[in-house]
Amino acid sequence: AKLGALLGKTGKSLKSIANKVIRWVTDPVDPVTGAYCDERTDFTLGQTLPLSFTRFHSSVLPLHGLTGVGWSDSWSEYAWVREQGNRVDIISLGATLNFAFDGESDTAVNPYHAQYILRRRDDYLELFDRDALSSRFFYDAFPGMRLRHPVTDDTSDDRLAHSPADRMYMLGGMSDTASNRITFERDSQYRITGVSHTDGIRLKLTYHASGYLKAIHRTDNGIQTLATYEQDARGRLTEADARLDYHLFYEYDAADRIIRWSDNDQTWSRFTYDAQGRCVTVTGAEGYYNATLDYGDGCTTVTDGKGIHCYYYDPDGNILREAAPDGSTTTYEWDEFHHLLARHSPAGRVEKFEYNAAHGQLSRYTAADGAEWLYRYDERGLLSNITDPAGQTWTQLCDERGLPVSLVSPQGEETRLAYTAQGLLSGIFRQDERRLGIEYDHHNRPETLTDVMGREH
Repeated sequence: AKLGALLGKTGKSLKSIANKVIRWVTDPVDPVTGAYCDERTDFTLGQTLPLSFTRFHSSVLPLHGLTGVGWSDSWSEYAWVREQGNRVDIISLGATLNFAFDGESDTAVNPYHAQYILRRRDDYLELFDRDALSSRFFYDAFPGMRLRHPVTDDTSDDRLAHSPADRMYMLGGMSDTASNRITFERDSQYRITGVSHTDGIRLKLTYHASGYLKAIHRTDNGIQTLATYEQDARGRLTEADARLDYHLFYEYDAADRIIRWSDNDQTWSRFTYDAQGRCVTVTGAEGYYNATLDYGDGCTTVTDGKGIHCYYYDPDGNILREAAPDGSTTTYEWDEFHHLLARHSPAGRVEKFEYNAAHGQLSRYTAADGAEWLYRYDERGLLSNITDPAGQTWTQLCDERGLPVSLVSPQGEETRLAYTAQGLLSGIFRQDERRLGIEYDHHNRPETLTDVMGREH
């Protein structure tokens, strides 16, 4: 499966480049907005379609979710449908995805996030993620449902700029192209009380008298507590115990911004903010990460243990230039959709990126040494072939579910992949010989592995 290995190699390298460019968004303060962001995945379950619970806090966003004031989460996503029905905003963790349907069309795309496709169905909306091959479904099943914050005509924030005639569609379920499904069950107060997964997983949610989440239990094989949560009198999350991972504690200022988080292992971070609500200092346990931030016009200066870093940005928030403590400078170029076009290293070497017009996907990557990689996609926007700098082309064919079933090398050698009805890899074949076989139990967990010699493991 050379194409698979190649995809992994090139995909990881390109993601690494992108992560370096946007690392300031999560590490841990955004120098453009001054926002401190905290994102935690408390658990992930499932063998097929992942069932995760992720919390997100931003010091500059008016977030509300299951766990408390100032926090959103992956199960509190919703869609605002404007009065005329042709404009829809999907609110997901710290992001707002804007869609506009053209006339009578039932499909809309977001040019800034081209992997997402919004489809209008009879009585619900489907948000399809082409990269993950999965969908989220939003239902107008709760008349009168509104956000905790008041409706306003303030157009400065898409999260607030809604009229009373707009409709709120709640997240009702998820599925993938192999028909694996997650279903959310709600009570008369619109709260999620249960979650079911076609892998056999069942979850139960309980709440405090305040209405905020108390615990998430797994109930399909006895009772297992996955996570518990505590809030203060103002509804702010003060304690999150993810039993499978970490136990965290939070403190806030009067504006509901996190000023300190800690765990049970003497790890902590502390934050302070200026009058505009921007984070100006970060202090970590044992000096792990200490920094001060100074905000200027189009430039933020960050001083940490390595020295002084300067970030210059445009009115759209794109980082244009980064000056390192040693005086070296890295510059970036962007298109109108915030796609990275070029990265100029301090040594003057340039990496270039080109994107197709149909889906905004990477079509050409030129490395700093001039080597070019070409990427082609089928009509669904799925990767169909890669051409390396030597002119060799690897081809990939996907089935109706979007899963790769044929990988062909430049020499014409084909590797075929087989899957279960649930979309799990069940076999790898080369020249009609099975090289690997996998069998699963009724919960879709790997049970038997058969190698090329027919030996079971």
